[in-house]
Amino acid sequence: MEEERDLGTTVMQKTHNAWIDGHYNDNKAVLLLRNPVDMIVAYRNFNFVGKTNRALPQRFEGYLWHLHVVRALGFWVIHATSWMCRPLRLGLDKLNLHVAHYEDILDQPRKGSFRSKEVNN
Repeated sequence: MEEERDLGTTVMQKTHNAWIDGHYNDNKAVLLLRNPVDMIVAYRNFNFVGKTNRALPQRFEGYLWHLHVVRALGFWVIHATSWMCRPLRLGLDKLNLHVAHYEDILDQPRKGSFRSKEVNN
């Protein structure tokens, strides 16, 4: 019998949302979470200079920086909890979610596996 990956179907799809076409995705998922403090700084850098550079130090000061922190942290919480609450919304008895931590992948990039929280899989 052919392996599922050889059937021409999608094995994995990258998305930021637990929602698909107005309803919760009930498939198994991998949630890649970054430490929210690191995410806030990285997102600020990204907003000003893209993916590979660092913003000027003054971009991390004052009212607009504080507003960015509050907004970015709020988005992080909404993102993480939207995935964690999927089974409640769907009436599932398990989460079908593998939570991986971005920093662990950075610490062990070549290992093939990394410390993660496997939840009800």
